[in-house]
Amino acid sequence: MATVRTEFREEVLVFAADDPTFGAGVCRVPACDRSATGGYGLCQGHHLRWKTAGRPDVDAFASSTDPQWRLQRPNKVCRVEGCRYGSARGGMCVTHAQRWHRAGRPDLDGWVATASPVKPPATGTVCGVPHCDLWPEAAGPFCHSHTATWRANERLDIEQFLKRFSTEVVPADQVVRLDGLAPQLRLEIAYALQCRRDERATKAPPTVVMAVVRFLIDAEEHSLLDRAEDDWRTSIGRPAPADSNPRAFLVYARRRVEDLAHAEGWEGEYAHDVWHLRRLGFDGNQTLRFDTIGQPWLRALAKRWVRWRLETGLVLETVRRGLRVVTRFAAFCDRVGSTKLADIDRQLLERYLADLHVEMAGRPQHGV
Repeated sequence: MATVRTEFREEVLVFAADDPTFGAGVCRVPACDRSATGGYGLCQGHHLRWKTAGRPDVDAFASSTDPQWRLQRPNKVCRVEGCRYGSARGGMCVTHAQRWHRAGRPDLDGWVATASPVKPPATGTVCGVPHCDLWPEAAGPFCHSHTATWRANERLDIEQFLKRFSTEVVPADQVVRLDGLAPQLRLEIAYALQCRRDERATKAPPTVVMAVVRFLIDAEEHSLLDRAEDDWRTSIGRPAPADSNPRAFLVYARRRVEDLAHAEGWEGEYAHDVWHLRRLGFDGNQTLRFDTIGQPWLRALAKRWVRWRLETGLVLETVRRGLRVVTRFAAFCDRVGSTKLADIDRQLLERYLADLHVEMAGRPQHGV
């Protein structure tokens, strides 16, 4: 709690479309502030509208299309002059469509031009959806189209239904919801997002983060540290390209939480048999492994030697080569039954050099 800043402690995190870490840029349609995640610099809604329009020139489409998203665009009104009921059939409201049908379905344009008006509702009465100025249907709160939508949504609570049409609604591709995670996991993912923001090196799109969140909810885990990194790497889903970004973020989040759980520098890293060099100030996610040296006494000596070499400023690859030499020597000692430091004498070393000559003579690795 002390490490995660207030801005990342919320259960629902909302990011601007132009956020340098979590945003994809703003839709190229003027006055549209949604995230350009649909392709060609368009938001999802305008990208779908562009495809429906037959994929015209993107620049021309962006400069001429309505910036409002579909739910905020006005519904069609009855084509009879002066009628503000919503279009239902043939471009007419329910009442005018019924009158036209009873009249024997004459020429529609001529009939519409002479059709008599229907009784309007009380003055000032309009559809309950804020941006819609059509007359409500019968005694209901909404126009014809919005009534149909409300019914299709199983007559959702009206207040909840109206929120869907609010101009303040943020698209899902700009939102990260952590409220479904266990408390510890919620903080851990929030901390990983905070690290991404601070590093400003790699983007973390909300859609990718939410794929990880949904996976963690299904996994019913309580902490990223409940599993080893390799376990997380292979369990997030089938090894398909579509899953690579969520998998990478999951591994990244675990590394950051693990780094936080251990003290930084030599104090926290020296005791481990696998050193994560990023915790010692090195770039990337490189490691030095001592767990393959079976003899505890030799492993302890190797650690002291490697630390000294790193602190003298030797190139990392040179240090790594030295560790490989010690690791091979440890394997040789296992084979010949050498179990303690006192066993290391001239005769053992000569046997080792002979063994090394048999395996590597004439190859560059022999000199290393």
